[in-house]
Amino acid sequence: MGHNRYQLIYMLTVLFILSGCMANDADVLVEPAPANQTDPTTSLWLVDWEDHLSTKDLTTINTPIDQLLLFTVYFDANNDLYLTDEGLALIEQVKMKHNESTHYLTFVNDQFLTDGSTIQKSPALLEALLASETTIEQHIEAIVTLISTHDVLNVEIDYEQIPNHLIDPFLTFITQLNQRLTAISADLRVVLEPSFPIEDVSLPEDVTFIVMTYNLHGFHGGPGPKTDYQLLNQLTEAYKPYGRQIGYALSNGGFFFSDQDTIVALTEAEIVSLIETNQLVPTRDPKSDANYVSLSLNGETGILWYADAVTLTNWSTFISNHSTPADISIWRAGGISDYTRTFFDTYNTRTE
Repeated sequence: MGHNRYQLIYMLTVLFILSGCMANDADVLVEPAPANQTDPTTSLWLVDWEDHLSTKDLTTINTPIDQLLLFTVYFDANNDLYLTDEGLALIEQVKMKHNESTHYLTFVNDQFLTDGSTIQKSPALLEALLASETTIEQHIEAIVTLISTHDVLNVEIDYEQIPNHLIDPFLTFITQLNQRLTAISADLRVVLEPSFPIEDVSLPEDVTFIVMTYNLHGFHGGPGPKTDYQLLNQLTEAYKPYGRQIGYALSNGGFFFSDQDTIVALTEAEIVSLIETNQLVPTRDPKSDANYVSLSLNGETGILWYADAVTLTNWSTFISNHSTPADISIWRAGGISDYTRTFFDTYNTRTE
């Protein structure tokens, strides 16, 4: 089954290259994974600020995605769990129309304040949640109450910018949360940043951890791809001892880096439109298989770096060649192009 699947991925990639799918003759093909490789599952994040586009993307993917990750649960100014109206609507839409997939609620340490502002990835919030055994227990019970209320029992924890002194309390929280969820037949997965100090800790058993492979370039740095093969190699090597306890997250879309230091995030669909409208010919970077092209956007000149279906195919194949991933997760729905929809259709094909 695994061998047939990677043959399909190989064939899809060749078709993309031959058809000039936003690329050129410099496209590089990563060799398919070995025939005895166990198939990873696939996951896709759906976000509340693009709730309609997210669910629209799902309707155009012909084969079920294994896990749908509903990026919807935040915190308010009192450190209590909080969902937006759009998030609530997204949860109900997915429950009604996409029961062929397993659903997870993603909990994020973003905080919505009373003045309307938002603190993204708040370390101070984590200080409060992980302060003691009592606060950890209270947080776990709040999570269990919320997922029971919304009838989505599976949990994904995406807490980022964890201070070093909170790593151990965080792993204690994960261990105890997993035990609590197991007792009610619920599953847990945990997102880890590329900078997570994996060399200094031991991960809890029986929990799936999803390693973010992107953020190499973006709002925090200069022009470049979201990831490259050097970073992918570093991460797969670092997490190799944990085997199929580990999955990896890839990101579609890209960033426009202007010569005036403006950085704009763009979805893949927006990028496809820009490329086609301006009749641009991107170059594929051999160190990452991401594309880049010079253009003008909003009156500013600069360079656009982005991932397309060939990029995602090659990244996922590289990961499967260098590890035994439990899952390949894609950030995110809401602006996926027709090309990447086909990627999902092919990647999710199962043969008896």
